[in-house]
Amino acid sequence: MEEDAIEIHPETPNVYFKTQRVKGEDTKPLMKSLPYVIEDDFYVGRQPHLVLEPDVGFTYMDEEGKLIVHSKSIAMHFHHLMIAEGIGIDPDKYIIVQKPTGATLLR
Repeated sequence: MEEDAIEIHPETPNVYFKTQRVKGEDTKPLMKSLPYVIEDDFYVGRQPHLVLEPDVGFTYMDEEGKLIVHSKSIAMHFHHLMIAEGIGIDPDKYIIVQKPTGATLLR
């Protein structure tokens, strides 16, 4: 990635794709003003490919009371129905928004 590094593939820059990272404001002040805040420790199973495919997302309820989930998915329609059933919400009240990250970009 250094500018003076050896070119790995002739006529192809070593860094040929860049993504813009957007980070919001610090959430600590927000947590003090919210009516409800839940804190706990959460554990997940081992993720051997986590470096390549970051399994991250965020969710919120919109003005119409719909649950909006932004996450990666390689089978968005399948995940939509499976998750809606799993959490007991009407599929019409649940929207999943594809956020391509990691190897999901390749599918």
